[in-house]
Amino acid sequence: MTPDREAPAVEHRTRSVGGSDLLDELPEHLAAVAGLRYGLLCEDGVGLTIDEVAAHLGLTRWQVRDREGRALSHLRGRLARVGRRAPLGEPIPRSSIGRAFDC
Repeated sequence: MTPDREAPAVEHRTRSVGGSDLLDELPEHLAAVAGLRYGLLCEDGVGLTIDEVAAHLGLTRWQVRDREGRALSHLRGRLARVGRRAPLGEPIPRSSIGRAFDC
């Protein structure tokens, strides 16, 4: 296994945060990379390596890494906004943040 295959482990794949589809919130060029890297757009649910995504989309490795980083940054911001809406002193319901973001 190559090091770039080791995308963060996901116990339960989910695409929903706060009732909306995660990939729909991203610009198309970022959603394609994130969906392929993390298996959300793959029938078997297994993410592709950076090289595989690059070949599939006709991008360079650098472009894939850049887009993946921007997609994750956008999604982290979305998760932070969901977290700020939670009542103080209460944990954010699992259904709101999705098990994919469990730490």
